Amino acid sequence: MRRISESKVEYNLRLAEEITRKFIGEAVPKKIVAGIGADLSDIAVDGQFLGKKLQALIKHENIGTEKMGPKLTEIQTDLEHMEWHIRSAKRNLKKIIDYCYSKAA
Repeated sequence: MRRISESKVEYNLRLAEEITRKFIGEAVPKKIVAGIGADLSDIAVDGQFLGKKLQALIKHENIGTEKMGPKLTEIQTDLEHMEWHIRSAKRNLKKIIDYCYSKAA
């Protein structure tokens, strides 16, 4: 199993809190905002780390299929994790968007 660096976890949590505070600060109720910070921060942070993994993969010449398989499996797992958060974020954003438009009307 992959070990996550503490700095990635701390950054992800801080970003999630900032996103959540932003929506609550704009007077969106907590029950509507629930989950959106975690979803968006996970997508953003995982996207950054995915980019770094791809750059590292590209940089190594003659990596060999025995090493490429596990690296590609890790990337696939990252994409599946991001996919889950994207679906969740879309549902959560729809609730927030609907709330915003209902208050603007």
